[in-house]
Amino acid sequence: MKVTIEKLDDVNMIISGVIEDKMTEDKFAELKQKAQDEKKEGEEEISDEMLQQQAESAVLTGFIGAGLKEAGM
Repeated sequence: MKVTIEKLDDVNMIISGVIEDKMTEDKFAELKQKAQDEKKEGEEEISDEMLQQQAESAVLTGFIGAGLKEAGM
């Protein structure tokens, strides 16, 4: 993941960068495996669509965290 920061002023900044597809794919595979391992009898299976959304959310959260760290916040 590549992250760049452009500080606009003391409070505002722009975080930009690149998130490779592989990062989301790896996170999806991790979440799918975890869901299968933790599935209980009679429990409804989490859809691939929901797992994909969770994977994308986790990767984006990591991206924002990396940007804030880069900015020293």
